[in-house]
Amino acid sequence: MTMQTALAPTDCPILQADGWPGCEAAFETALSRQWGVTLPATVGDWIATTEARILRLAPRRFWWIGDGPMTPASLDGAGTLTPLAEGRVAFQLDGPAARARLSEFIAVDWDEIACRPGRAVLAGIHRIPVCVLRLAPERFQLIAPRTFARSIAELL
Repeated sequence: MTMQTALAPTDCPILQADGWPGCEAAFETALSRQWGVTLPATVGDWIATTEARILRLAPRRFWWIGDGPMTPASLDGAGTLTPLAEGRVAFQLDGPAARARLSEFIAVDWDEIACRPGRAVLAGIHRIPVCVLRLAPERFQLIAPRTFARSIAELL
């Protein structure tokens, strides 16, 4: 089995949106209007647009991952937007061996419905927090802190 891996990490522009407690409906309405999409309803779900992937990380937290415009704007006092572009990098893993390789470092059952393509998993690789987006059955995008990019590249 072979795996194609982008061992050189690429920049991963992210805009994080966080909603204030008690303002969930107003936050999601403002964010949906600003980003021009219907937001993913379930933690771990993501959607693709022409400009980005939009991921629901937690009940009141979303990531806009992409190269499109990421101008922080008002969320009507219901939350905040924080650019994370400088702090994260992305790795691409493709091919029949990608899933097996990730399983060597991440304790995730990729056969579970919660880990199907179109879902994201927050996990750790040797205590390093990572986010894994499952793009297709044998295609993954791994988002990791920039400070650990070299270590993760060596592991993969």
